[in-house]
This record gives sequence, C-alpha cells and structure tokens, in this order.
Amino acid sequence: MLILFLTTYIMTSYTAISEPTNSIEHCLLLFIQYSQHGLTA
Repeated sequence: MLILFLTTYIMTSYTAISEPTNSIEHCLLLFIQYSQHGLTA
C-alpha cells in the first residue's frame, strides 16, 4: 500500500509540473483508483 501511495505521489508531482490546475483533481482520482485496487486485491 505504501508503494502505491509513493507511486501516486510521484505521478502527481509530474502532473503538477505539466498541468498545475488539474493536479489536485488528478491526485484525488489516482488515489481513489489505487485505494480501490488495494481494497479489492
């Protein structure tokens, strides 16, 4: 679960550089998707 969180954080930081406006929404969406994967796996 920690690895998924770190991956989400890294992807979000890259997204924040390219698209600062959508970074927060993108982070939330990624985190929700990874959370659901972690719960179901």
